Amino acid sequence: FYDKWESLITLNDSELEQLVNVDKKVYLIGLFESELMNGGIGQYLVNTDGEFLNETISCLKNIGANKTASILKKAGALKAKNESYDDIWETKSVELDELTDTIMSYSEDYAGLTANTYQ
Repeated sequence: FYDKWESLITLNDSELEQLVNVDKKVYLIGLFESELMNGGIGQYLVNTDGEFLNETISCLKNIGANKTASILKKAGALKAKNESYDDIWETKSVELDELTDTIMSYSEDYAGLTANTYQ
């Protein structure tokens, strides 16, 4: 998983748009895990502007990381229509931190689950 993820993070936007199937799923899950571990759910939402949110939630469900998928969905729901993810990270940081802590307590093995699902 991590070798594949590392090969994908160097792709430019055009190349990323062309990813399909397993490569796209590995990219989305790897991106989520990287941002989560580096700065939490708030950082993930801000750095991606929520662009991959629904697709990432779907990927997490597909690999069996249902608890994480549910929490990530709750985090996305904190944003009102007229707000940006920067806004919610600023105004709802306590909630985002609590959701991050909850996800971290589950210790779902994204790499292992992904590898088992898409081998």
